[in-house]
Amino acid sequence: MKNLFWKPELMKPLAGVRLFLCVALLAPLLGGCNEPLRLAKPIHDSPDRYVMLDPRYGMGDSWAAKPFAHPLVMDEKDWARLLDGISVKPRKWLLSIGMAPEAREAFDKEERQYLARYLTEGFARARPDHWVAFFLSRQRDHDLIEVTSGAFFVTGDRIHLALANYRYAVSMPFIQEQMRQDPLRPAGESFYEVVPGPYQSVQAVAGDLNRPLFSHLSDLDIQYQAILSSPVAPRTGQEDFAAQAGNSRSQPDQVRERLKALQKLWEQGLISKEEYQTQRLRILSSL
Repeated sequence: MKNLFWKPELMKPLAGVRLFLCVALLAPLLGGCNEPLRLAKPIHDSPDRYVMLDPRYGMGDSWAAKPFAHPLVMDEKDWARLLDGISVKPRKWLLSIGMAPEAREAFDKEERQYLARYLTEGFARARPDHWVAFFLSRQRDHDLIEVTSGAFFVTGDRIHLALANYRYAVSMPFIQEQMRQDPLRPAGESFYEVVPGPYQSVQAVAGDLNRPLFSHLSDLDIQYQAILSSPVAPRTGQEDFAAQAGNSRSQPDQVRERLKALQKLWEQGLISKEEYQTQRLRILSSL
């Protein structure tokens, strides 16, 4: 008996729908999970490091209660000085009984120069929904890579550093790639913690179910205007890139240089006229 409900001409469109659904469902299994969709805008990107504008605002992060105060105009000399004042130390449980944890500079001279250069450009181009994320890797020995990753952002008159991984040793390429794709997610147990300096404070960020056990994500709150307007403390025993750059300037000199940098960004078409005027008023109000 002929099936009254079977009509080939009606089944052809349904076959196309079934094919589309199959492709959509199988795509993540065929490689989509290994290469997540990135909406980040690279400021600088190379195999071993990058600085990017990463749109993460509104994704449930504890910092995302309100838009960030971006863009921000600050020159390389000022960034170098702020980076020079960031310190870390081994977590206490790693030390023998009776040993005091010794603080160290979070970034070496070459890393400070790199970050200062591209953070300057990144924050000039950042929008209120952008993190300025970074990823730094370097070879420790023949089969280990050290990874430092996190992001900077600005709220009000404070610059924040969210440090997710610091000198984290990686031997498997796919883990390194995961850290590269998600620089704000700790890869595992944290062995270092941020040490607050003058005009700085640190608070731990509330954890989530996706974060590895014993991992640690810190928020370093930096009162950058207070640091940049204070005298530069002399350093001994090592070359100071920030001091070399001339950071012993008076506040009017700093404002003058920031205005020049802002003017240059506008002339190069990196910021709009409205952004230029807004940032100019903000710089002048710091006097």
